[in-house]
Amino acid sequence: MKALCIHPSAPRGKFKGTAGVDFPDTQLYGYNHLASFGVDADLLGRDDALPASLLRSPLGKLVGFRLRHLLLYFQARAYDLVFGSALLYLMPLKKLLGGKAKYVLLNIELTRILRANAGRPLRSRFLRSLLKEFAAIVCLSHAQMSWLAGRYPFLTGKLRYVPLGVDTEFYHPIYEGRNETILAVGSDGGRDYSTLLAAAVLMPEERFDIVCSPHNLPASQPVPSNVTVHYNIPFSELTQMYQRARMLVLSTHDDSYLDGSDCSGQTVLLDAMANGLPVVASRKQYLVDYVREDVDALVIEPYQPRAVVGAISRLTDPALRDRLARSARVRAATLFSTRVMAEGLVQVFHSV
Repeated sequence: MKALCIHPSAPRGKFKGTAGVDFPDTQLYGYNHLASFGVDADLLGRDDALPASLLRSPLGKLVGFRLRHLLLYFQARAYDLVFGSALLYLMPLKKLLGGKAKYVLLNIELTRILRANAGRPLRSRFLRSLLKEFAAIVCLSHAQMSWLAGRYPFLTGKLRYVPLGVDTEFYHPIYEGRNETILAVGSDGGRDYSTLLAAAVLMPEERFDIVCSPHNLPASQPVPSNVTVHYNIPFSELTQMYQRARMLVLSTHDDSYLDGSDCSGQTVLLDAMANGLPVVASRKQYLVDYVREDVDALVIEPYQPRAVVGAISRLTDPALRDRLARSARVRAATLFSTRVMAEGLVQVFHSV
């Protein structure tokens, strides 16, 4: 089998392929482990659709995210199987021109896209026709599978659950010597920092670090003096913050929110688990696949600042923090490594 993995921003220049280097393999979605399971795979990013000289030119800058993925179709035709998270943009040419390759979609935000377009009949019918072109759709949660099967019955036999993986060899858990900082991380549109800021106001004695993008913070809500916001920090600095903080608060919008990925916060959740960092997370449907409440993480209802305060107060107990962190690390290493993800993907690839 000759496979092509297409990821929007494949970090080939940063990942060196061995444990203990400067960048985890998490964002490769198991690609670097496929060879050990007998799959000959290549990796492309969206920028590989254009020659380097054109990419740097003014014309190249006009070729946006969707069009670059569409153009990758011509390279994908040479493969037996194509896997990636943005393959929806290749499907118009696949539908028009065909080809031997089987396409397997990694469902990062498909459910949200379909829900957001539900009120647009023409676009919904077009998207429905593109879905029929996939040989399989890999879902990162059973909630995604249930939603898709309920609304698109023709997809039922094509839906597969494979858990997201994290580089558990790159991250080393630390259980002692952490500082008192409460960490929040993520620039996905599904983050709810408004609730976290409101909780920080209620806990002036606590210190919070938020790592996000400017668009994540509500313009009308002031940042309390006990909160430090970090924009566009180097990955090495973020890694140090994971290893120093006392706990992580993953504050997200609920499942009805129509922005961000389907499983907003999933990568940060697994990063924290791999680092031995205890987690407080807003309730979302995908969590049941990844953590056990009060065993691997504390789960609270969304949009409730006082629930955030209550969970943080519970984690002032060192014994509880240690128990959650150790349990979560074992769970991540056992069930959610990138190698485990690759093994699950290979089973899907062979099935199609």
